[in-house]
Amino acid sequence: MGNKEFQFLRSVLLFTDFVLINLAGTASILLSYDNYSILFFALSIVIINVSWLSIAYFFKLYTYTVISAIEQTYRQSWRTLAVQILFLYGLILFVNYSFVKLEFLNRAIAVYFVTTAFLILISRFFQTYLAEFFLKNLTAKAVPPRKITIIGDNDKAQQLAEYFHKNDRFYELLAFFSDRNDVKQSNIKSPLYPIQDCVNYAVKNNVKEIYSTVLPSDHPELADLVKKAEANMVRLRFVAGDATGNTAYNLVEVDKMNQMSIMALRNEPLDIFFNRVKKRAFDIVVSSFVIIFVMSWLTPLLGLLIKLSSKGPVFFVQDRSGKDNETFRCFKFRSMTVNSDSDHKQAEKNDTRITKIGAFMRKTSLDEFPQFFNVFMGDMSLCGPRPHMLKHTEEYSKLIDQYMIRHFLKPGVTGWAQINGYRGETTDPVLMERRVEHDIWYMENWSLMLDIRIIFLTVFNIFKGEENAY
Repeated sequence: MGNKEFQFLRSVLLFTDFVLINLAGTASILLSYDNYSILFFALSIVIINVSWLSIAYFFKLYTYTVISAIEQTYRQSWRTLAVQILFLYGLILFVNYSFVKLEFLNRAIAVYFVTTAFLILISRFFQTYLAEFFLKNLTAKAVPPRKITIIGDNDKAQQLAEYFHKNDRFYELLAFFSDRNDVKQSNIKSPLYPIQDCVNYAVKNNVKEIYSTVLPSDHPELADLVKKAEANMVRLRFVAGDATGNTAYNLVEVDKMNQMSIMALRNEPLDIFFNRVKKRAFDIVVSSFVIIFVMSWLTPLLGLLIKLSSKGPVFFVQDRSGKDNETFRCFKFRSMTVNSDSDHKQAEKNDTRITKIGAFMRKTSLDEFPQFFNVFMGDMSLCGPRPHMLKHTEEYSKLIDQYMIRHFLKPGVTGWAQINGYRGETTDPVLMERRVEHDIWYMENWSLMLDIRIIFLTVFNIFKGEENAY
């Protein structure tokens, strides 16, 4: 099992366990009590969830070692339930019996045990016999396999190719690349091309990942290949037999395939399926809240003021660079008079194009609020690198080596660079380079708490006022 499959199965297992223990907890209360308070119900559900997760963490129920072997999953699931029941019985020794009768508690715990045991049995049965069917059929239809290529024609390359062919529902191996002069003697039974053509081939055939069985320190051409790959939104992975290797790059292990460690140039938490689910769920919840409770009254109010201040539409819609450098339509409240320079000229201090209401909106960042629609639709995220105009992406990608790396992520309404002072007009390439450094740091260190921190600091900066907000 590779890291991608493990992350998928763990997400499914966590979700189903969350549903089943809450169903069992609700059933135990409804079937055991004739009269209970909402406070008692909520407290009971919290105790059930916290105790299950804590004990499951102790037994490593949701780790790779356990999930990869169904026997271990069964064993640790029953252990988790047994210890939780003992914990709940121990907890009632400290309950004030005037608050709830002991016989009701005993009955509730018994019902919870029977219900949870039955649901776990059904859940693990599903995991054993239906997960493989789900992975082979439903995911293959919903998510097409990723196109990949391999650099090298050695034993590692053969071993890696075997893994990809075995897991062809997730991967489509297109070609190999090698610097061998006599390719006719190669044992590779797939198309073999010169190594210098690797990135060009990837761009032409929509390949997003290249796996190299040669480390950068062992091949001088790979240094230039790394830069070219990142400039074209292609990830380069390195294959090591033991997760080590002498290289000028600080490689990090990101996966395991066929007993081989898969190394990357940087850590990317959002390359993990479960993390992407968390981030997307957070985006949907917050953007929905803002759209319903803020945009519903803010849009007509600002729309009227915008119309009164100058002729033109309420919204300003512009093509911006998104994830994987794909173009999307970015929404803003119009803060300038209609002009022909908007697609290539940034707003400047004391810009004569900015209207009076526009100056207020830009100072308070109210002009950015329509981007919550972009977040809800999935073009943007709440936090991430700010989306740039297409012209600026083209210009800065030629000036700054790692500029295109920021496009591995969805653009954000706000970001780590913005709360650290790198927002607004950026005419100096050095300042843009610093912004890119902050965007890459965010990509390598993402967490849900970091997103929450960025949002709070963004709100704080709005009330405090920012020098570059114009």
